[in-house]
Amino acid sequence: MDSYEFADTVKQEVLGVILKEQLLKEYIVGTENAFLELYKDMFDIPDGMSVTLLIMREKGAEYSEFAYLKNIISETTDEDKLLLCTVFSDMLIVVASVPETVIIPGLEKMQRRGRIDGTITAAYSGGKSLKELPEIYTHLVKCLDYCFYTKSGSTFINGDAMGPAEERVIEPDCGAVERALRCGDLSKVHYLIFELFRNIERSRPEPIIARTYCMELFVCVIRCCESERIGKYMKGLTLLQEMKTLFEIKEYIIGTADEIVEGNSLPGNKNYSKLTRDTLDIIEKNISNENLTLSWIAGNVLYTNVDYLGKVFKRETGKNFSAYVMEKRMEIAKVLIMGDKKDKIYEVAEKVGYGSNSQYFSQVFKKYTGFSPVVYKEISKISRSG
Repeated sequence: MDSYEFADTVKQEVLGVILKEQLLKEYIVGTENAFLELYKDMFDIPDGMSVTLLIMREKGAEYSEFAYLKNIISETTDEDKLLLCTVFSDMLIVVASVPETVIIPGLEKMQRRGRIDGTITAAYSGGKSLKELPEIYTHLVKCLDYCFYTKSGSTFINGDAMGPAEERVIEPDCGAVERALRCGDLSKVHYLIFELFRNIERSRPEPIIARTYCMELFVCVIRCCESERIGKYMKGLTLLQEMKTLFEIKEYIIGTADEIVEGNSLPGNKNYSKLTRDTLDIIEKNISNENLTLSWIAGNVLYTNVDYLGKVFKRETGKNFSAYVMEKRMEIAKVLIMGDKKDKIYEVAEKVGYGSNSQYFSQVFKKYTGFSPVVYKEISKISRSG
């Protein structure tokens, strides 16, 4: 055989390999039966052949990286058993007439040794006929997205073992999350966040949609911190976009929520939770109301549990409710008694919430200042005249 004949033979062989791959690939990704029939006729492929379909994906991979993957597949599979090993989009599609138990263990071993990059995800399905390949291919592409719902970003997924996603309503209850965060109710915050993520995991929407729900929840969480810290937490939006798994996103959002609750609840921190701010506002507006009690505020204004309200208020202000209100009333009373207005003691008592019980007011005032209201008034007069 001269050089021309040899070159022509090699050319024919190369074209045959290319045609063989092209026909099977076109059938798998395009579902045209004509390609399968032509493929079987040209290359004498039996109808009952059982094959394994494997798809490997690496986001943003260069062709050279796929070439390396193809070499690995060739190392783990007999050449005559490898029907297809080709790049399509950002995936490497492999069809081999061997069981998955032959291909997958070798790939997993190479991954453990670090020969396969940790960003690669693979989905496989074995024991299939050639006719089933288009349907299996579509299923496996969806399986590749499932890695978003695992704890690691790289995994080998058995498409045959993938259960169906559940139909669930996914709707972040941002109002409830914000109320719980501002009240410092960390257990309720955790419950609401975990409930949302459970629904996402069970319904398994497209990762981009799942991220949208997570972004909405994260924005709702960071709205509950003081304004000067929001800039710090806004950077988290970029981090969430870069995270590979839902598990990472969940851990980050929970950690941020914990940090915000802790920051809002530090003793002496005037950036009170919304529950405490509302309570302080109600006290301010109702200081003359003799029915101003913790039970009244909890049951008639804020509609919350009185014991819980008392605990949050004391934790954030450092004082229990009755002591805080008493001090507030006494400080207002001191201003009224020292003022230029000629308020009588019983009038001052009414203005600070003691109603007509001026005697009790006088007792409380003396205990608080060391002087009765009458003596305190005289002392203030002397101080002003001096």
